[in-house]
Amino acid sequence: MPRRNPHGQLGTLSPARLRKAREALGLTQTELGTELGVGKMEIYRKELPPDRPEHRPLRRVQVLALRWLLHKAGLSDAKIARLTGRD
Repeated sequence: MPRRNPHGQLGTLSPARLRKAREALGLTQTELGTELGVGKMEIYRKELPPDRPEHRPLRRVQVLALRWLLHKAGLSDAKIARLTGRD
């Protein structure tokens, strides 16, 4: 029987959860953008509320990369799941 993924749905992450995850890593928007291969304005747009026309959602691979950065920083699976949400 397959085990449930403690990290939740990989394709979704709200702007508020992105901000919390970035703060947990202790990174600025510029530093997180460098880690994900985008500029700081792109991170700013991803942290905007979805009802704003400038908002851009995180791509699935970026969510996975962010979760890997949290894992690499030493956070437990349970803490990562709380920061990034569950399905």
